[in-house]
Amino acid sequence: MRALDGREVCGLESLFFQNPLRKNHSEAVALSSLEEPIRAELFSAERLEQHAESLVAAQRVTATPRKGRPLLPRVLDNGRVLLESYRAIAQAIREERAITPAAEWLVDNYHIVDEQLREIRDDLPPGFYRELPKLAEGHLQGYPRVYGLAWAFVAHTDSRFDPETLRQFVRAYQRVQPLTIGEIWAVAISLRLVLVEHLRGLAERIVAGRLDPPAFESAADDEVRSRLIEVPGIGRWTADIYLLMALGRPDVWPDGDLALATAMRSAKRLDLIPDGATQRRIAEAWRPWRAVAARLLWHAYLAGER
Repeated sequence: MRALDGREVCGLESLFFQNPLRKNHSEAVALSSLEEPIRAELFSAERLEQHAESLVAAQRVTATPRKGRPLLPRVLDNGRVLLESYRAIAQAIREERAITPAAEWLVDNYHIVDEQLREIRDDLPPGFYRELPKLAEGHLQGYPRVYGLAWAFVAHTDSRFDPETLRQFVRAYQRVQPLTIGEIWAVAISLRLVLVEHLRGLAERIVAGRLDPPAFESAADDEVRSRLIEVPGIGRWTADIYLLMALGRPDVWPDGDLALATAMRSAKRLDLIPDGATQRRIAEAWRPWRAVAARLLWHAYLAGER
């Protein structure tokens, strides 16, 4: 069994969110209202920057940052659920029962997940957390403004992490409203907090059998995509990546992928990065091997980065 690279991890993480079998815990229940899909319209890089600027108006902060809602109990509860999921999958392996690739990933990489949870606890001490500006209204009321910023980034990128896109997003926000030094430092840990939320949910679904990847092997692309998107937290891009990478389907085009759009601009010598409609129109010429074209463009993108 191998550990997945960063891009695969981002794709898997965006599969993870909520399960109605969740146990109630006093402080953890405070986040129950947040257990909606961390998913919204998928934005291009330019639209994402515009959203960051407009987000400032929606993020009014309290006059006293010390009056906020704690996140640490939720972190501890997430750790408990992930550990229980890991033990359940490990037991299935010992009993020589078949497990899914996603379950295999969790077993192979649980030590990384556990390390991230420890770092979150260590890097978010109560004194530092109390000083972070807190949101005065909205569905994240009482939580840090930077946590809301990370939530918006994850929601509008389908949980895909690209460092440059994140930098542009934060810069755009600060053109309107500068963040505190503490908030800038907390951007990375806030992203980890949100992604761990995703991870918890898929782990629960794997253990509860709510996802059945083996059944996808013989299903049509549209059926697989529809089944996956029904799961809170899974977007169109994530479903397409699963079809392309996990199932090896030859005619899948991951709509809205920023790396593909950038490589397509270079390959087609376009003046601007193409929008979704332009990408789809160009990709039509590559049927029935659009997935092959996508892989070639990804390689071209990575080669250009080097």
